[in-house]
Amino acid sequence: MIVVREISPPEIAGMLGSFFVFLVRSGGLVSYAVSLLLPLPSKVKPIDNWWRIEISFACVFILIQLMFLSLIFIYDTPKGCFLKGDKEQGVKMLNCMFTNKERIKEEINNIEKVLEESVS
Repeated sequence: MIVVREISPPEIAGMLGSFFVFLVRSGGLVSYAVSLLLPLPSKVKPIDNWWRIEISFACVFILIQLMFLSLIFIYDTPKGCFLKGDKEQGVKMLNCMFTNKERIKEEINNIEKVLEESVS
């Protein structure tokens, strides 16, 4: 979620961060809805292990989330590069993310402003 907020335009950053949380909660809701469709153990004699299927749906969504969360820790953000003092790498990342040169300059100024405020 942090990466989504950092690379998105300020006008929609909050919405995109909220959308991520919405998707996480929707995955849990879908797994519960699927479990409602499973038969009750008293009605099905051959397989009384339906609870394993129910839990496996939740586990699938959890594994997908963990895979996407692991992507956050692989890549650094432009702000993270600026924090480490690697301004050149941060600018290179911004050039990959945005095509508008004015937008890149604006992002660089915003990042430097935030870092100056955090230091003082």
